[in-house]
Order: sequence, then structure tokens, then C-alpha cells
Amino acid sequence: MTPDAATPIVWLGEQPADTQAAAALTAWARSHGVSLVPPTDDARTTLTVDLGIAATVEDWLDSARDALTARSAADVDRALAAARSLLDAHPELPNAAWLMAEVERARAARFRRIPPTDLEAAERAASRAYALDGGRLAGAGETQATLPPTATITLQMRAAREEQVWMDGSPATTLAVESRAGPHAIVVTWQGVPIWARWVEAPPGASAIALSELDARACSSADLGPAHLAEGERVEAHLALCAHWVAAAQGLTRGAVRVATCQADRCTPLADWHAAPLWSQPVQTEHKHRSGWPAWATWGLVGTGAAVVSGVVVAVVASSSRSAGGSEWTLGPTITK
Repeated sequence: MTPDAATPIVWLGEQPADTQAAAALTAWARSHGVSLVPPTDDARTTLTVDLGIAATVEDWLDSARDALTARSAADVDRALAAARSLLDAHPELPNAAWLMAEVERARAARFRRIPPTDLEAAERAASRAYALDGGRLAGAGETQATLPPTATITLQMRAAREEQVWMDGSPATTLAVESRAGPHAIVVTWQGVPIWARWVEAPPGASAIALSELDARACSSADLGPAHLAEGERVEAHLALCAHWVAAAQGLTRGAVRVATCQADRCTPLADWHAAPLWSQPVQTEHKHRSGWPAWATWGLVGTGAAVVSGVVVAVVASSSRSAGGSEWTLGPTITK
């Protein structure tokens, strides 16, 4: 670390730093020529879910079905084109896959029932509908589709920390999702809110989708938030990106703090550091914090929570029981860690 470098710090433990630990950590920072700062914020851009769009798609589907009964090919095509255009632009809708499946089934019926018929096109549309919603009971004038080939879509993400992946309106338990070849709506949520959505075309067999744009920014709260004490003795920071940062925890003896220096996801062993006795410390005449509390301790929220000590917010990142997995989320009205 370069002298006076601004270095992100993560406090590990269920309890915030006490005054003696804060003093010891301030002394450690001074002796190492670094300025301790909280991780940067990592607010995600969220997507707006407008359920009115789904209602409009339903209206277009009703119009298409009426036109099918009237055998008006032009009206069917116009209504289905309008419905598809809306859905193509809004994969984040919780029922987007189901609505798109109904669009495909209406297309299949149009190719079967209105001249000139095209049975191959009808079968392709029915197969795509099955890939989207897994099939349903055939309605009047509909036929069951031939099952499309199986497909496995692997979503390539650095970590599923607080993200939850949804495919066709259902939560995925792993990043390798078993499905059928054809179109699919994939949505990623962050703290229960969609942050990424896309239609994908899955080929038969195995395929992968890179979601690198969802990676946490280096040295952000999302990047360092999952850091925790493993077995109370060592720092684990799986997949952290920050080039240089510090992890600290309450010392094993009174007046001490345990400190580890980290590069990305590799940290040194925790070592106790004691503040020098007050009578031996040089008197500071400049840049003295009015309250006597170190600047690094005036943190905002990092990780799982925050605690207040002497009226100052101190970050509490993770306990030793914290896991690296994600919690379960729900998306929107129907529709991690």
C-alpha cells in the first residue's frame, strides 16, 4: 500500500468496534501510512415493472383470438405482432414467458386454421410455446406440440451473493438451469427487485450466458460485504475484487484489534495490534477529529447491519455464521449471502 492511501476497511464480527479497538486500529493505520475508509456504495440500477403492459398484451391476444374465429389472417397477424413487440421490449414482466407462450400458440392456430396453412410453421410455434411454459391442456382447435429437445443454460456470474435468477417466471436454484430448446425470459433480481432482464434463445444441449455486467464493483460494499470470519480465525472473502483492503476484528486481549491486509480474495492471517498508551502518543495539533473518534469509524451501512456506539455509526459486516449463499427473493407482485 502506498503512504496515505485510502484503503477500504471491513469490520468483522457481530458487535461493533469498542473504543479501545477503534484506538488500536487508528494507531495501526497511522503506523502503516494508510487512511481507512468505508467501501464505496454499490447501488444497482433497477428495472421498472409496469403490469399495465401485461394487461395490454392480454387485450391484443383477445383481439387475435376473435380474429381467428372470424378467419381474418390480417387481423390475427396485426394483433400478434403488437403483442410480441411489447413482450420483446419487456422480458422483466413476471408473466412475460406465459404471455409469449400464448402468442406462439395463437400463431400455431393461425397457421393451421387460416389458408394458406403451414403445418411446419404451426409445429415450430407450438414447440416454442412449450419451451416457454412447459405446456398446458390443449384448447379448442389446438393440438399438442412435439416436445422440443432438452437444453441446459449456464449463467456465468462471479457470484450469486444477493442476486436471484429467474427463468420464465420461476426462481432458479442453481446457475445451470435445465429447460427446453427455444425462447426463455431470464430475470436477475437484487434485494427482490429486477436489475437485469433479457430474452434468450436456448439451443439444444448446453449453452452459456455471460452476465459480467452484473459483477459488483471492486471495493464496493457488494464486493467486500460477503467477507467474514471463518471459524473465528481467518478472513474469507470469496471472489472479492478490491486490490488492497483491510479486514479487522475485535482483538483477543483487552485493548487490541486483529488486523489482516488483503489483496482481492487473499488475506494475511489476523494479527493482534495494540494501541500505544495514551501518555506515549504524540500530541496532534492539526486535523484532530472533534469528538476524538477516528474518521474511519463514521461508516455508513456495510454488509448485514450497523450499530451505534457513542452516537457514531460503525459498520458490522458479517458474523462467522454468515454463509456465501443467497437468500430467497420474490420478484414484483407475483413474482441475496
